[in-house]
Amino acid sequence: MKLRLYFTFVLLVGLASPSVAAFAGWGCVFDFIRLSKEPKSILSGLSEKGRQRLEVFVPGDEVSLKIKGVSKNYRLHEMNFDGAVVESDGVVAPIRHHAIEEIVLISRPTQLDSVSELLAPRLSFYLAARTGRIEYLRSLDQEQQVWSEIASAVVAEIEDLRKLRGANKTQRIVDTGQEIAQQIAAKFQSSKIGFHYNLHGGSGRDYVGTGIRGSVTADISTHTDPWAARRYQTYFFNSLDHTLFEVLNSRHPGNPWMRMGSTLIIFRLDSDFFNLAASEGGILDSQSVYLHFNQGWLNRHAKAMGLPYTVAVPATEYLASPLNVFRKTAAKLGSSLWLSREEETLAHMRFIEAMLLARPQALQPTSDPF
Repeated sequence: MKLRLYFTFVLLVGLASPSVAAFAGWGCVFDFIRLSKEPKSILSGLSEKGRQRLEVFVPGDEVSLKIKGVSKNYRLHEMNFDGAVVESDGVVAPIRHHAIEEIVLISRPTQLDSVSELLAPRLSFYLAARTGRIEYLRSLDQEQQVWSEIASAVVAEIEDLRKLRGANKTQRIVDTGQEIAQQIAAKFQSSKIGFHYNLHGGSGRDYVGTGIRGSVTADISTHTDPWAARRYQTYFFNSLDHTLFEVLNSRHPGNPWMRMGSTLIIFRLDSDFFNLAASEGGILDSQSVYLHFNQGWLNRHAKAMGLPYTVAVPATEYLASPLNVFRKTAAKLGSSLWLSREEETLAHMRFIEAMLLARPQALQPTSDPF
């Protein structure tokens, strides 16, 4: 936003004075070079330096951070997409990546009692979150590779489908989706799978490491109806009640021109977590598009698991890292084809198939180093 306002200012000044515009224009270029000095991942927006830190350092490490030319020792709680969370003298604080001039490992504890009392209760969560973040970054890299690998076959499939008309073409896509859904169910040994979109905002990185939060305003009707029930819910499509075609082809409930979202999270609805929640009264109502949770139960579960806040679907239940969907599909296929909505849906069926069925085994949760 600040960068956009800066460019607008330069343009307005330039209209008033050509000579000033030339000077400001060069200044703008130099500023842009300065802002871009540290290369960034195209998809994640995380600097390469930040990514390396995430992969190298482990919660519990004693590290030396150099900030504004001064080095100081800290106990690392976690390294995340924004920066480091560190502890010093019993105080825990976040430090942004851009503020860290240098970070050096001093020691790595070998026993649990060597970490602080503040870190110990959440250590398992921090280790699992680190694994999830690294897997997400690798998944972003793989998304680009997958689109390149499936592009020619998908374009050929779309061209072949165009020989069909109307209902026959749609039915072919529906059948293709169900074949893929059945293969996913078989691979992950699940009788019902949930598909959750970022309908209410956020991006893939916001769901990594923690999970999908429940909300009393998750139901879009609560935004327009003051008498609508305020219940702690999370929304998704249940594969028992919706075909993969319905899941991917659905329209935004508030804008029929839009898709349901740009991030898709896929998880098992019959995992141990959901079975436990159902048996202990944590789930008050279950429908084909939502779960109504007992917020008190979720709060207790979060505390027991060391989670920083309550989530309705923990990240441990995901079948894959959050997937980026419905963004510049034709460009990803390297094609000049204008894609219809159903053709774009088919392309993403094949993308999901490749990501979930043909990808290498996901990272296993980081084991406790102690």
